[in-house]
Amino acid sequence: ISREGEFVVPPRFDYADSFAEGFAVAQKGEQCGYINSKGDWVIKPTFVSCQSFSEGLAGVRIRRQTGNRINYYWGYIDQVGQVIVEPVFRTASPFADGLAMVFKDKGGVYINRFGNEISVR
Repeated sequence: ISREGEFVVPPRFDYADSFAEGFAVAQKGEQCGYINSKGDWVIKPTFVSCQSFSEGLAGVRIRRQTGNRINYYWGYIDQVGQVIVEPVFRTASPFADGLAMVFKDKGGVYINRFGNEISVR
C-alpha cells in the first residue's frame, strides 16, 4: 500500500510483509518466497518460513523428511535465491554487523556470511 493508501501490489497473496532491500516476503498457500515491488515472484515460494533480507541475505526454513521423521532447518539465501549458508540450524536470526545468531544441536553460536562459526568475547 502506498502512502496515499493505494495498492502498489494487488492483494493476491495469502500473506505479504514489508519491503526490505527491494524484496518482500510473500506467502501463497503453505510456502513463501520473495516478490519485487511489482508483485512478481523473484524467488519462487519454495520455503516453509522466510525472513526479510538483511545485509543481502535472508533466512529461509526448509522441511526435510528422513523416513517417518520430519525436521525443519534454517539456512540463508542471497538475493537471487542461491543458498549461501546451508540449512542446518534449528533457529536463525537476521544478519546484523556481519553476524547472525543461530542454534544448532550444541546451542547458540554466531556465524559470518559464509556460515563459519565466530568467537565473540
